[in-house]
Amino acid sequence: MNKENSNVDKEKVLKAVKSLEGLNPTEWNMVNRAVDEALMKKRKELDVTIKLSSEELSKIIQSGFGYILD
Repeated sequence: MNKENSNVDKEKVLKAVKSLEGLNPTEWNMVNRAVDEALMKKRKELDVTIKLSSEELSKIIQSGFGYILD
């Protein structure tokens, strides 16, 4: 299992998938859009709280150019 899926409650996901059975494409797009908008709103709220130190920022920028720092 990859790191991204390690915190996933499989039972919860399966229950959600079953509840979406039978949706037509228009209905699915409405659900998808609503979830995307809610997640974007939450991310914007959390993004303002993220702070990087000068050292972290320097490492990020340099790694973007292929430099590896000790």
